[in-house]
Amino acid sequence: KTKIPYSNIIVTSLDADNRVHKEYFGSLTYNYLIDPDPDHSAYQPLSMYFNNIWHVPLVIRSISVGSSFWQMIESTRPYRLRNFSAHAQSLTGLIQTDFWSTRSIVEDGHQYWRSYLAFDGNYKVVPIHLPVFQDAVLSPKGYLGTFREQYIQKRRWSWGCSDIPYVITKIVNNKKIALYDRWLQFGRLLEGHFSWATTSVILAVVGWMPRFVNADFRDSVIAYNFPTIYSRILSIAMLGLVVTLVISMLLLPPKPKNQSLAWSVIIEWLIAPIMLPISNIF
Repeated sequence: KTKIPYSNIIVTSLDADNRVHKEYFGSLTYNYLIDPDPDHSAYQPLSMYFNNIWHVPLVIRSISVGSSFWQMIESTRPYRLRNFSAHAQSLTGLIQTDFWSTRSIVEDGHQYWRSYLAFDGNYKVVPIHLPVFQDAVLSPKGYLGTFREQYIQKRRWSWGCSDIPYVITKIVNNKKIALYDRWLQFGRLLEGHFSWATTSVILAVVGWMPRFVNADFRDSVIAYNFPTIYSRILSIAMLGLVVTLVISMLLLPPKPKNQSLAWSVIIEWLIAPIMLPISNIF
């Protein structure tokens, strides 16, 4: 009715708990205006689960901080970015893709693939380096209820694997997308879900598995040196974990005045190397 051109309208998809950074809409507008092809772009801010971060159980806080940190890392690699949670797209692009899917459980990531395929590969995700603050999982039913809800959330996210058959059936015969690009994109999709499902299990059992599955392995030179090599690899990886924790803690909002500097923060640092693989598996 107002005759506003569709290309002048940007739609941001937000959940009920989302709080955008005060400069988000300004940054979004700026990135949209300097984009040479904004109708074939999505704009992805940083999802940070900090709204209630100091009120959730320690394990949930670690998971939430880890998810937030992962989103920040992905934003530094735009070629790997996908629509996730809060994201924006031009109304023109949304109309051309018939808006979001009503059939997918994970409609945000699925929107990336619908757009990528609808525009024959001419589609990208532009990072917006500002947060959209969201709630960490917290149930009124206590710790067990919270852990159950966290599991359900992760399970819902993992349903993004349903994009694998969707994409493979769509790209095989799409000659308009460069062969290299379509298979590279599909390979990243497949690898991402496979590694998410297996990495924690591999890290938990790979140290002792060779000796367990092959008795003759114990008498080899590799077996003799393996514990030392494996230990050093994990020690190097631990340095990365420490850096991750430091940066993550610096990102957190100030603790509420009615809460002391928590021993829980110190404990969290100390037990994170043990707790994260276990919580990720379960």
